[in-house]
Amino acid sequence: MIEKQKRLHEVYEHLRKFFGVHTQIDFAESLNYSRVYISAAMNGNEKNLTDKLFRKICDAYPGVFDLNYLLTGEGQLLTIEEEVKDEDIKKMANQTTAPSAIDYTFLIEKAVEKATAYADKTIAVLEKQVTDKDREIATLNARIRELESIIKMQTTGNPLGKYPFPVGVADDGSIHIITEK
Repeated sequence: MIEKQKRLHEVYEHLRKFFGVHTQIDFAESLNYSRVYISAAMNGNEKNLTDKLFRKICDAYPGVFDLNYLLTGEGQLLTIEEEVKDEDIKKMANQTTAPSAIDYTFLIEKAVEKATAYADKTIAVLEKQVTDKDREIATLNARIRELESIIKMQTTGNPLGKYPFPVGVADDGSIHIITEK
């Protein structure tokens, strides 16, 4: 568990350095966890240092952290894409020009590309979910029309005029009318 705790601290330090995460509260909010939960994980509580936590980190910061490294310790903390970004930042920081003269255009363009790609993936998933739900709704509407038709046929001439609809529907979908004897 000490290794998992160490990897969590690496994530936190990277987020503090490059993503504007200033406190454990910021970190917890970005993951939709409580501050207490994150604090316990940072302190090495085994119940909180779960694979789910590391997956949540990768979901919250797509393309930044290598999930395999977070789970197993094998490989490197950052994805290749993120390492390139870090190298660019370090190169720019070592320039002899004044900080106000540094051109951040490249970093901004890369960030926009990454955000756009993530948004496109999210939109595609949501569109598929909407299409699936539309199909499900159409199927249910067809079943409702079918049942309405059956009810109308069954209730026509119903000797118990006080019941405008069938009294019972069996589990197999068939309709049973209860009549007085």
